Amino acid sequence: MEIRGAAPMADDEVAAAGLSSTGEWQPGDLPRLVLHLPFAADVSAPARARAAVSAALHSSPHLDVITLMVSELVTNAVVHTGQAAELRVLELGGGDLRVEVHDRNGDVPTPTPTTGPRGGFGLRIVGAHARAWGASVRHDGKVVWFEVGGATGGAGPAGT
Repeated sequence: MEIRGAAPMADDEVAAAGLSSTGEWQPGDLPRLVLHLPFAADVSAPARARAAVSAALHSSPHLDVITLMVSELVTNAVVHTGQAAELRVLELGGGDLRVEVHDRNGDVPTPTPTTGPRGGFGLRIVGAHARAWGASVRHDGKVVWFEVGGATGGAGPAGT
């Protein structure tokens, strides 16, 4: 696990993370890498991710909802790809946060039309609580991400 306080990301890291695709922050506001956590595709990954996010964002007023959404995305990566992946938490500026899960599978997830005992809740939970969320295909797989307000903003349904 790697936690960085306020170190700006290098240009190649910003490009590799696919950050330029959202346009959610003001020009000149560089994303700052707060947490980078590679994880294996095993049942302990969601708990490890929740613990790492809790340690990195312990003072966030949105910690509970952020850890819930992190757990959902990491679980999806483990269950649906069966491969190692990584979690990144970025500070976008203005107190906003972006959380990304990178995996090696290029299939873009979509919310399932129904839910049941075997699942189908993950992306619905993210959609209900994130300000914005999405997925981007990359040359080495995909990134599933969500954004929430930081200390000054609020987590809430997309578009709020």
